[in-house]
Amino acid sequence: MKLLVVNKKSGTSQIVVANQPWEVKQKTGWSKQEIVTALIPLPQSPEKEWLSRAELADWLGTHQRTILKWTKANKIPFTRVGKKDLAFNRDEILAWLQEQKNACNLVERN
Repeated sequence: MKLLVVNKKSGTSQIVVANQPWEVKQKTGWSKQEIVTALIPLPQSPEKEWLSRAELADWLGTHQRTILKWTKANKIPFTRVGKKDLAFNRDEILAWLQEQKNACNLVERN
């Protein structure tokens, strides 16, 4: 499984292919304390540029209703396809996740 892991100390992120938590530590060389515990699995087909609401919810480990609430509140980047369908650009979502991580770091420091 491909995972996006974040180093707490440096703020850097890295994509790692791992099935077990210890493999992440081994492949990154980061200490256990440096690795963010909430690892985010990336979509099975990383070359896929656009994700549906169901695919995004599955990827983020949340419910589709949560994704819908975020879009209604304009908290997450999306594109409307027709009147009802939504599409999510993978690169925009990765950038949004990075922004959310940076915002959390600012709150922790204050």
